[in-house]
Amino acid sequence: MALAGGPLEAATPSANLADFDWMTAAIERNYSGWPTKTGGERKAELDALTARLRAQVASGDEAVFRQSLKHWLAWFDDGHLQLQWAAAPESSPWKTRRRALDEQSALARLNALGPAADPVEGLWLIDDRYRLAVLRRDRSAKVFDAVILSTAAETWTPGEVKAVLTRAADGSYALLYGAGDRTEVALQARLRSNGDVLDVDELGQWRRVQATPEAQKAAERRWPGDAFLLERIDDATLYLRLPSFHASHLDAIRKLIADNAAELERTPQLIIDIRGNGGGSDFTYDPVLPYLYTRPIWRIGVELRVSADNARLRGETARTLESASPEAARLLASESQRMQSASQAFLPREPAVEILRLDRVLPNPARIAVLIDRAGSSAENFIMDARQSRKVVLMGQENSAGVIDYGEMMGMPAPSGRFELHWATTRSLRLPGDPVDPHGIAPDVLIPADVEDPVAHAAKELARRVD
Repeated sequence: MALAGGPLEAATPSANLADFDWMTAAIERNYSGWPTKTGGERKAELDALTARLRAQVASGDEAVFRQSLKHWLAWFDDGHLQLQWAAAPESSPWKTRRRALDEQSALARLNALGPAADPVEGLWLIDDRYRLAVLRRDRSAKVFDAVILSTAAETWTPGEVKAVLTRAADGSYALLYGAGDRTEVALQARLRSNGDVLDVDELGQWRRVQATPEAQKAAERRWPGDAFLLERIDDATLYLRLPSFHASHLDAIRKLIADNAAELERTPQLIIDIRGNGGGSDFTYDPVLPYLYTRPIWRIGVELRVSADNARLRGETARTLESASPEAARLLASESQRMQSASQAFLPREPAVEILRLDRVLPNPARIAVLIDRAGSSAENFIMDARQSRKVVLMGQENSAGVIDYGEMMGMPAPSGRFELHWATTRSLRLPGDPVDPHGIAPDVLIPADVEDPVAHAAKELARRVD
């Protein structure tokens, strides 16, 4: 991604130290978790770590520099502390390889392998841009080529090798990947969900192509994808998949709900799947709330970390939201102004407790399951709202992500332009007595780990709850 800021600087000891010092200072003055997480003896521990990593950064090695920044942020154990890099370090050009392979010949080879195929061998999809065949390079079956069968990308063609995977002793795969600019990126990958998903660091998920549309849908229910959808499971149940609450998805969610309003209001059961939803903005899920609502929703407030950066960034964000969410824009603009004249380290958002009241309770859906596995940030705020409804039961095979106590991320580019730093700007008033981080919110109904279709399981569980 291209980031705003000054021109990119080369990796030198002075440039690395300047960026490292800028990052640590930015987190100290802006991050809402700083006072809590550095209290008592922990500050001395962090100071020792900072000194050690700073000495490593002074070497000028780009890989060491990047790892040191990541290590320093990881000390805080907060998923809201993030780096986004402008370019891969010391990118090498992709060494173009080709294999005379189309889908028919790939399937023939896979069928010939039969049960001897490695778990990663098969046909795979990367979003809607690439359809790949992953096949062993030789009889050793340790190195595998991901060959493009079809692509929507202009810089790649069928028959080219898009990635090379090498199996490690622990079952993971070292992956050399050809990026969109045809540079080589080194990553790690691991199979998930009984081999249906290849989870690739920094790139997201590859999904295995299944033999039938029914099998494809079943696989997506085991490990949900990135599509927003609302579909019928049976006469009594609708399935709503919400993979993100990023503000850019607000219109899509509004349209999805509006287009299916009649179906929602005539169907007694609804499954809302937010598994893996990394959050975004709370107002993005507002269109869903009327279908959950049974009684006033209590929301414990937050306090804002006061700093010049946080005030400026809040004002900038407010301007970008004026059309999408005027109410959120007004709140952020007001807080930006209040911060500019505040003298304390934290500023309470008013009111400290908000009570949301809606005009009516809809008769349908009458029973709602929310699948919560690994959902984080604003998605956990949604869980907090939803679980107050008499209609709702939380279900899942795992807890939520546990990244809600510190929230409302802001960010800005480093002076060098090499990366962008993001941090949380608010702290929940539930702290310190009622934390969610880092363990997350537990489901009311724990779905057994060996259940193949959590969605169907949730539908059956709801049916059992008929009054």
